[in-house]
Amino acid sequence: LTEATVKHPNRAEILDEFGLESSTDPATNTEKTVTSSKLLTYGYTPSLSSICEALLGLPLCKREQCSVWTRRPLRALQLRYAAMDSFCLLLLHSRCQEWAERLGVSMKDVEEIAGINAKKEEERRLEAIERKEQNKVLSKARTKARRAEMKKKQKERKKGGEKKGDGKLTAFKMKILSGKLATGKMNGP
Repeated sequence: LTEATVKHPNRAEILDEFGLESSTDPATNTEKTVTSSKLLTYGYTPSLSSICEALLGLPLCKREQCSVWTRRPLRALQLRYAAMDSFCLLLLHSRCQEWAERLGVSMKDVEEIAGINAKKEEERRLEAIERKEQNKVLSKARTKARRAEMKKKQKERKKGGEKKGDGKLTAFKMKILSGKLATGKMNGP
């Protein structure tokens, strides 16, 4: 809908309905850019309620949004809330069909493009989850390796301390010896 290479007679009207504004170069009568208004901005995913309000003029009641949906049977208000969401989606779909017909684009093409975008988004989401899982596994492996290394060093220290007759007086041994001498708890020679 917003490609500058395709000109449609109803384009400006449809862009206005979607909350988009197009700027036209008066000298060449070609569109330079398409800028978004309050509804569509980069990095912002509008909610169903905001889309319905902007495109259909129907704000959705969100009173039941935070209710407990796992509790059965669902209350009448919850059923009504779910039915309204579905009904609004049907209205949006029919509105998109109208726009596609006015532009001379088949809904099959629109749905194919939407499906491709949805697949790409799903792939990105799965890749992010996979990276997160890989990072967890790597982190666990690093932690396990650090612990094993610490245990190995502790065993080496213990073995080094248990050797008799090595003749070396380490700082650790000196500390223990001086502590025992100071407290008078020296057992043995």
